[in-house]
Amino acid sequence: MTVRIWQSYACNNSSSYRLVARFADAATARAAAAELSAFFVDHAAQLDAREGWSREPSQAQRELAARYGFSWTEAITWGDEALTGDEPDLIVHDDTLVIFHSYCGGGLGDGVPKVLRAKGGTIGTPERGDLEVSVLFLAAPGANAKLDEELAEMFADFDEQDDEPDEPDAPWVEPVPVPWDTKRESYGHVAVFRDASTVGLHVAIDPRDLETVSRYLAAHQIAKSSIQLDVPANRRVFRAIRKARCTSCEGPLEYLDPRLHDIEAPQLVCKPCGGLYELGAFL
Repeated sequence: MTVRIWQSYACNNSSSYRLVARFADAATARAAAAELSAFFVDHAAQLDAREGWSREPSQAQRELAARYGFSWTEAITWGDEALTGDEPDLIVHDDTLVIFHSYCGGGLGDGVPKVLRAKGGTIGTPERGDLEVSVLFLAAPGANAKLDEELAEMFADFDEQDDEPDEPDAPWVEPVPVPWDTKRESYGHVAVFRDASTVGLHVAIDPRDLETVSRYLAAHQIAKSSIQLDVPANRRVFRAIRKARCTSCEGPLEYLDPRLHDIEAPQLVCKPCGGLYELGAFL
């Protein structure tokens, strides 16, 4: 797992912009991020250098559009002052690129998605707000006392805010409790579970803090892990896993995921009874 961040210094405003693009491989995602990072820097400098205000596209916009076969109708902007030094953040996680700006509620138009599609990207719908992150890792209770304490604290905090525990979808939590250190509070959906071997955390996170997740796993020497970005379906999955029980002994089940185990499909198993269940039976 690789996380790279092209850092900007965007102001903290709730009118944010977030776009997620998935590519065939990590190299393509990194190349797209590098190209757009350079474009944002050039574009910002050109608009900041103008005398007076104009909605005409910058030279950088025209060159990028010509390269990918489209046209821009007007200049894109962000923030409320100079663009230089406040360019959008581009965060790469494996084959996924997240473009984020904390004060760009009007978005970046349709040009940036056109570039990403031309490079083979699958584009999600632009959104406001924090990024949904699903974290799976192997960690048996009792093997790491510090990790156990941190997770217990997080789960207790979440349970206090979970007003409708029987609802299939994850509740909206403000702020989101997470065990890792972050610079910014996050607000969004949360779903968590822990069984005899696996921890699942589906939380909202400011995209600029994504690297703290991998640092947390590394600090606790987690060898087997998976991080998925912007998969809202995991809310219901994680919530169902936490509540799943064996139909014979009514005991809790253990979740087995192909990303962490050498199996073809997700399964739930009752170790005392030896029973196997398909995940879909609890959704």
